[in-house]
Amino acid sequence: MLFDPSDCPPLAAANNKNGTLYIWDRTQLGSGPIASIPVGDGVSAFVGTPAWSDDQQTLYEAQAVLFGAKGRLGNGIRALRVEKGCRFVQSWAIPLGDGTQPTPLVVGDVLFAGGGTPGGFYGLSTTNGAILWKYATAGRTVAVMITVGGTLFGADTDGTVYAFRPR
Repeated sequence: MLFDPSDCPPLAAANNKNGTLYIWDRTQLGSGPIASIPVGDGVSAFVGTPAWSDDQQTLYEAQAVLFGAKGRLGNGIRALRVEKGCRFVQSWAIPLGDGTQPTPLVVGDVLFAGGGTPGGFYGLSTTNGAILWKYATAGRTVAVMITVGGTLFGADTDGTVYAFRPR
């Protein structure tokens, strides 16, 4: 994914199946990554790409393995804000399910995400990760959602295509 944070050179981000998010300065690719951020567990294949919000100056990474005081919480979204000096700092994280989770979709100030193995769709606040909306599905939600003409489309592994029209 290509993105241009304020006060940084143009950047590129990619996930590696080893569970690491790598970030490069696009003007100096040969120098290697400027950041290596572990977000997966290195056991399950880590797929997809992060999403970017220019308004929030934040990367949103799905399928991040999240831990709490009592251990593993599951997979979910980690929000990594770009701060001065091109530093990536976690601003929030929320578990949304488990297993393979698709690349989230940023639409204005809402981040749409899939729950992976348990299924479901979520609409989250880009600023703090609060769940604004959720919708249960019968199948797993592992495909990326899209928006066309103000309508959101998503699908589950049971073969159902869903269309949502935000108010």
